[in-house]
This record gives sequence, C-alpha cells and structure tokens, in this order.
Amino acid sequence: MTYTEWQQGDHVRELQEYLRALALTDNNHRELAVDGIYGPKTTEAVSQFQAANGLAVTGKADSDTWERLVADYLDALTLLSEAVPVKVFPQPQYVIRYGDKGNLIYILQAVLNTLSDAAEAILVSGEYDRATEQRVKDLQQLGGFPETGEVDRAFWDHLAMRYNYA
Repeated sequence: MTYTEWQQGDHVRELQEYLRALALTDNNHRELAVDGIYGPKTTEAVSQFQAANGLAVTGKADSDTWERLVADYLDALTLLSEAVPVKVFPQPQYVIRYGDKGNLIYILQAVLNTLSDAAEAILVSGEYDRATEQRVKDLQQLGGFPETGEVDRAFWDHLAMRYNYA
C-alpha cells in the first residue's frame, strides 16, 4: 500500500509536533515549525535528536528513532501539562477556626504569608493561633469579606485564587 501525499504530510506533522514538544521542555532541541514538509530543518532536528539519544544519525525517522521519540514525547507531555491540584479543604461546609491544628493549618499559614503585605511573617506552626486569626481578618478585610477570623470554603477559594496568581 502506498501513502498518499496527504497521509505522508500527516505523519511528518506528527513527527514535527513531537520534536516541537521536546524543544519546549529541553533546551537541547531547537523549535521546529509544524508544516508537514520533511525538509532540511526537519532532517536537522531528527539528526539532532538521534545524536542526543545515542542513535545512528541518519536524519531519517527510522523505527528506533520513532520509538525513542514517542517515549520522550510522552514524558514531555507530563512536563507541559498542568500539575494535578491538591485538594486539601476537607468538605464544603467545613470552617477553619482559632485552636485548630494540623496539616491544613500549615498550608493556610504558608498561603497567608505569601499573600500578605505584612512586614513580618506569621509562624508556620500548624496551629491556628491568634496571629493566624489576625492575618485572616486582615485579608478578609482586603477582600471585602466579613472579618470573622474563620476560613470557610468561600474565603478559602478566594485565598486559593489569589495564591494561584500571586
């Protein structure tokens, strides 16, 4: 069976997309336009990939090159994708209060220190102490929330959004 020109272009585009993804995660690879043309730049990129991976440098995407490229591409996808978020807030109706202790409080205190303009950081102790409560009230005031000193789901989400874009 012979490939049509269109099918050949699809395969070349796929090869170029994989090489391009590797260039985004590894400075040892040059960016490559995805144009479906197996020209000098694609040949050079394939040769560079082969040399970097101890493969025979032919500039052609043989089966050994293709297998290694696919494996490296799948690894690159992990680096290019969004990290999986950690969901730490226990339940929607949960409220964090003065006196609480544990891992969630460590995280809250670290977030509060990152978001606060205060000159002094609060101690990240895992205990919801008066300093933590006051820092929560300060940020509640800035965010237009009731100054309760307690962290409910709505205020947690507000802190998380600000933290993600800090």
